[in-house]
Amino acid sequence: AAVHGAADMVAFYLVALAAPKRFFLAPRKLGEDTSPPSLLLGSGFAPRVVPRVTGAQASTRTRAFRTEREGRREAFFLDRTRPYDPLVGSVEPKHIDEAFRDPMAVTALERYGTCAFRGFAAHALKARASDEDEAILDARGEGNLLHGMLARVFVALRDALRERPRRRDALRQRAALLLEDELAKAENPLKAIQIEQITLQVMGIVERAVDDDTWDFVLAEHGFGREEAWPGWPVMVDRRRVQLEGRIDRVDVSHDGTFARAVDYKRTPVDLSRLEDTSLQVPLYTKVAAAALGKQVGLGVYVAPQRDTAQKPEAFAESVRTLEARIGQILLPILAGDVTPRPKREQTCLHCDFAGGCRRPSFAVPADENE
Repeated sequence: AAVHGAADMVAFYLVALAAPKRFFLAPRKLGEDTSPPSLLLGSGFAPRVVPRVTGAQASTRTRAFRTEREGRREAFFLDRTRPYDPLVGSVEPKHIDEAFRDPMAVTALERYGTCAFRGFAAHALKARASDEDEAILDARGEGNLLHGMLARVFVALRDALRERPRRRDALRQRAALLLEDELAKAENPLKAIQIEQITLQVMGIVERAVDDDTWDFVLAEHGFGREEAWPGWPVMVDRRRVQLEGRIDRVDVSHDGTFARAVDYKRTPVDLSRLEDTSLQVPLYTKVAAAALGKQVGLGVYVAPQRDTAQKPEAFAESVRTLEARIGQILLPILAGDVTPRPKREQTCLHCDFAGGCRRPSFAVPADENE
């Protein structure tokens, strides 16, 4: 933070140096006669008190409308039943049409499934979480680094992983050498500690893959849709065509060449008992990979540093069979313009990047269905 502050001050100084006039603003509390002490006042600057920033002021009617609107939006969350209110969740059709004109990422689809407003904020409004301090990696940065390391290691080991019998010791040694190179990229001691921890996690995932002779690695971070090698995945929702795109963390093919599966990396193990109907990535990505490679749909898997997790074959087959229906359930109200913030789980709000954007107060009472 100190480095960024110094850089900002230098940039500000250079700009101010070339300016014909310079204005410095300092707040003054009500009831005080003087502004806070400043070295500027002794440097030839003439202080002048400005009672308020002038400019166009909102009319009384406009202020009343805004107050009433914000009150209704906040009151929505104070009612356990979450009654529909167009002022809270209705969006004009043109904005929906604009959002769905281009292919939609599967991650955006899942976000719609967790909360319609959360999905709309990210997908249609392009809202993003604020950047964290670059001195350390935030959760997103750690996840991106984990994905990147795994991709580089698996691509480097791809041919050797297809051999039978596998030379397991040689594969582990090669992976360890590749990960040593990653440690050399650390920009500071704090990141070095984080990177070292992530390399250990990557090594654990690679070792489990090396020990599993059933599957061979084929592709890493492979996309479909838009300008990718694989075409997008079309879904019909109420006679409307929605084109899906995405990026698959890893694609494996069974050693006998019959099945293809998608591997989805997670930071923590997936609790299958809490797997939502809105968890679409693994079944959809497996279906996309199987179609593109001309294989049968295999059993997709969630891979975390601690362990791999997969549904029972019959449960996974059902999740693949019902994909289009579940996608329709998520998107039907969205396409009709209803983005009311009704999270499937109240806990979603605790980790939402757009907290406050929907006007949910921190003391909102949970909805009945989520208690």
